[in-house]
Amino acid sequence: MEQSTTSDNLEVTNPYGSLKLPYGQVSMPVFMPDATLGVVRAVDATDLLDCQVQAVVMNTFHLMQRPGSSTIHALGGLHRMSAWPRPIVTDSGGFQAYSLIQQNPKFGTINDDGITFKPESAERKFHLTPEKTIQLQMSYGADVVICLDECTHVDASYEMQETSVKRTIAWARRCKKEFLHQVNQKRLPPEQRPLLFAVIQGGGSLELRKRCADELLEIGFDVAWRINGSRTPTSTMTSTSSPTPLSPATVTACVAPITHLDIYTTSSRSTIPCFSGLPPSITCVL
Repeated sequence: MEQSTTSDNLEVTNPYGSLKLPYGQVSMPVFMPDATLGVVRAVDATDLLDCQVQAVVMNTFHLMQRPGSSTIHALGGLHRMSAWPRPIVTDSGGFQAYSLIQQNPKFGTINDDGITFKPESAERKFHLTPEKTIQLQMSYGADVVICLDECTHVDASYEMQETSVKRTIAWARRCKKEFLHQVNQKRLPPEQRPLLFAVIQGGGSLELRKRCADELLEIGFDVAWRINGSRTPTSTMTSTSSPTPLSPATVTACVAPITHLDIYTTSSRSTIPCFSGLPPSITCVL
């Protein structure tokens, strides 16, 4: 079903919806190149604009180490540092920290407070909490801020997945609280406020994914999303035609274990219907 939505003086007609962000409108689905350290390797902002790239993804885990928060702030934030005039999505860094610790437990620990890690080449430890990741992403000037979550391997035990879901929900609450604090402190008008995304965990368990999704909906986020939940493919999900709270049936469809990306939203600034079916090989699709 094609969806037409009017936001301010801009009309959007897109069967997959769109996101209205501080640095521009993004039509869905969107391919976002990975600019991990603030740049997409081998190209510059002009090249990306010539390729009609709508947005890029950067990563808090890497940015806080190199070039470092002080450098980013001194250069005026991510947009000015990278000379990129369009939206930037910053990942929380949770997956990268999890991967590092999985590689070797000596590199860090994960507990209810947050994640402490020290990469092999680093001179000091880094401590990433739900509050810290929100503070960093907002200070960098991101258009989309992503909550810290605890990642798991899809084959992890049910007990480990359940612990991850509980911790992800608790961290999401803390992220939302800090996000609202930052918005109020900075006195951001609605059109300059970044969107806040939450991440659904639960591995291959439909029950755990639904529990996580229900709790995140209760807390309230602009968008909740997940990627590569399990190895079991499913058919295309139910879609909703307006950005209003989703029905239990739609939530169930959204959290069904699949191998590609699902998104759903209740934000007034996004017109994304529930959708899936994107190729699992395209990992930079939002």
